[in-house]
Amino acid sequence: ARLGRGPTKQIEHELTHRRLRVEVFRATAARGEETETRRRFASGALERVGISTFTKKLLASTLAP
Repeated sequence: ARLGRGPTKQIEHELTHRRLRVEVFRATAARGEETETRRRFASGALERVGISTFTKKLLASTLAP
């Protein structure tokens, strides 16, 4: 995988006890084999995958123009 030169977006997320401000960088996809704990899925499947709200927000920001 290769990381872009600088952040493309900034995401803010508030938890009950902490506020996060994260810079998002674009990267090319790394190759990896599927295992019992790691698999690929289409972006449309995000609602069915067991991931945190912050992770969903982060991934959605990368899909937005």
